[in-house]
Order: sequence, then C-alpha cells, then structure tokens
Amino acid sequence: MSYFEKEFKSELDEYIGKKPLVTKQDRDTFWNHANQQKQSARNWIPKSLTAMLLLGVGIFLFFQLQGRFLDNRTSLDEVTENYPSEVKEKIILFPEDIQDILVLPKTSDFSSEPGKIEMSIESYPEMNDPTSDQISVIEFLFDNINPRWTIHYSIYPNGASNQTSKDEETITLTNGLQADLLEDGPMFRIQWKDAGTFYEVMIVNTNGTYEKESAINLVNSMYK
Repeated sequence: MSYFEKEFKSELDEYIGKKPLVTKQDRDTFWNHANQQKQSARNWIPKSLTAMLLLGVGIFLFFQLQGRFLDNRTSLDEVTENYPSEVKEKIILFPEDIQDILVLPKTSDFSSEPGKIEMSIESYPEMNDPTSDQISVIEFLFDNINPRWTIHYSIYPNGASNQTSKDEETITLTNGLQADLLEDGPMFRIQWKDAGTFYEVMIVNTNGTYEKESAINLVNSMYK
C-alpha cells in the first residue's frame, strides 16, 4: 500500500470509524432471512398440491350432485311418460328440491292403466302454482272405471301428522322404510315418511281389484 493510500485509509477510518460496517448480527439476520426464503420455496409445492387436490374434490362433488339431480329428472320423465301432458308440464316446473321427492308410480304399475290422472297443488299465495316456494301438499288422483278403482296419493314436502288408528299394521317397504297400513274393507291406506317428506296412498272403490298384497306392491313399485 502506497503512502498516499495509507494516509487516505487513516483519514477515512478517523471519519467513519474502524468498526466494521457489517456486524455479526447483520450477517445472522441476513442468513436467517435467506433460510426462511428457502423454506418457503420448499413448502410452496406441497401447498399447491393440497390446493389442487381440494379443488379437484370440490369439482368432483359438484358434478356428482349435478348428476344426481339429472338422473332424478330423467327417471321422473320415464315414470311420467304416459301421464297427461298438463300434469307433466306442471311437474317440469317444480323446483329441483320438489322434483327430488316426487316418488311416483308408472301407469304400468297399477292393476290396469288408469283412465284418468289429475294433479292438484296446495300452494301459497296462489293455488296450483308449481313454481311457488311454499308448497304444502301435492295430490294425485288416479282413477279407472273398468275395472273400478280410485287411488288418492298425497305428498307433503314439509311433513304432516299421521292419521293414526289402532287397527294400523306396521309393514316394511322394499327400501327398508317403515310404513303404516290400514285396511278397512275395500279401502287401503298406506302412510310412510322418507327424509322429512310424508307420503299417503289411499285406495278406494276397488270392488276387489286391490287386495292387501297388491296395495303394498303398488307402493313398493315406486321405489324400483
């Protein structure tokens, strides 16, 4: 080092001091920060994979639910294939949650093809409005003249109180649900509850067309 350089260094040291500009604490802070950056970079891949996995599960569940509703609507179309057009048009207008609870018989499930099928809706504020968000009862009438039989089928989306009788018999449907059966001469009444929805089938004016076993078979056919 030349004399000039030594003199310059001496004067610089006196001006800024001989203490190092970068201390050990500064170095430790720098390396700790660098290690944290490396650790964060290493954690990025597993976090991304977890996020992608959760997204994939969400998409799968979404399409599963969509498929369930689509399958139900397709099934409903098949079941009501031979229903009158005015009945089918109203069924199509029901919200999906109502369509999902419509457990209905095919016309071929009856002892003979019904000559008349009607549907009425107890809804608010307007009656017979399938688009209403307040539907208390959906009633179907299946009727035939020869052979004579009449079937009233009521669906209560929000549940209903059973009309109990000491003469009722508890039966098990093919899907495992418990139902109450009342037999009164030529009349049969079968009631059951499924996931909060109450169902009631009343078979009257049968003139022997329906017996106890065939009445139960009719209800079971709706769950095929």
